[in-house]
Amino acid sequence: MRKIFMTLVIAGLTMVAVAPPAVADSREEVMERFMGKWDITEGVSFGTPIPGEELDGSITVITKDTITTYDRDENMTYQAKYVLNTQADPMEIDMVATKSGIEMKVLAIVKFEWLDLDGDNEFQLAYSLIPGERPKDFTSLIGSKILTMELEQYENDD
Repeated sequence: MRKIFMTLVIAGLTMVAVAPPAVADSREEVMERFMGKWDITEGVSFGTPIPGEELDGSITVITKDTITTYDRDENMTYQAKYVLNTQADPMEIDMVATKSGIEMKVLAIVKFEWLDLDGDNEFQLAYSLIPGERPKDFTSLIGSKILTMELEQYENDD
């Protein structure tokens, strides 16, 4: 019995070793999908959920090198240059915002769901307000300096 079990384990390990790796989207494909207009559907700030009425109407516009967020009145609330590292798991995003002439670097992680169960394109973003520190996952605990957001591809109802 032990011999059969070991044979199955070795066969399984061999299959894993020779199986072709999953084909990941190329950087160009990721960037093409990432760029666009996104609704901010959920957010947690320092462990506290952001009320839906604060998020309603907020959108994020992503170009090839800039992330800009607007509130429901179309006032810009955040803008940063960014670099996306598609080779990291989870993918990493480094953002540099300039406010009053001072540069602030924010380290983040991002996870995409190109088509979820509802057929929507979504992504999660987690970033740290501690300089030089990148979140390890997509949770924001009470007392942490981590903010998380969920964004869904914008659909104009007009």
